[in-house]
Amino acid sequence: MKKINSFLILCLSLMLIISCSDDDKTSSNSSSSSNNTFVSFDGKDYTIQSAIIFDYGPDNWFSRINTHYNFDFNLLDAPIVKDTSSSIGYTINTSTSISIYVELYSPDTTSFIPGTFNYINNDSLTVNNTLNKFFFTIGEIELDSNGVVNEGFDGGIFKVVGGTVIVTGSGNTNYNITYNLQFEGNRNLNATYYGPFKYFDLR
Repeated sequence: MKKINSFLILCLSLMLIISCSDDDKTSSNSSSSSNNTFVSFDGKDYTIQSAIIFDYGPDNWFSRINTHYNFDFNLLDAPIVKDTSSSIGYTINTSTSISIYVELYSPDTTSFIPGTFNYINNDSLTVNNTLNKFFFTIGEIELDSNGVVNEGFDGGIFKVVGGTVIVTGSGNTNYNITYNLQFEGNRNLNATYYGPFKYFDLR
């Protein structure tokens, strides 16, 4: 399964999108200022300005037969912007100070189904607790404090250790997502984002 952090996933995803632009697989929708949402993490408030979905399509865990559909959700507190001088065509705004990232698996093989996704420790995965279940094993928050996010988030990476993510909505771009998550170091995220997402098809 995917083990790289959200910043690298964002970069890799955008490289794929630029190189495959002729396939017309991306949506032009993106979150607007009217849909910004305040979130609080570890005693600090942030305003979400970019909401992104990475569609990885059908996936399997314990056999060669696909059992789930994987959407990754990424929230950032600054917009991603086009940059023709960049090798990937986009740059993460240097004012970005938080990235909220989760990999969600819904029990369907043709499309992503909204629902309540429960955290399962990767070492505790079994056929019984994943088959026909909404779940996730990876979630993290990355923080930046020096304004040089292209060199990595310097404010720490906090991995999820428990909680739920509730997704409602439909299609590839319009979702409401509610986080009730516990992270390393006794940190919590309780937040809801309402609004459109920028959709990237990476199947």
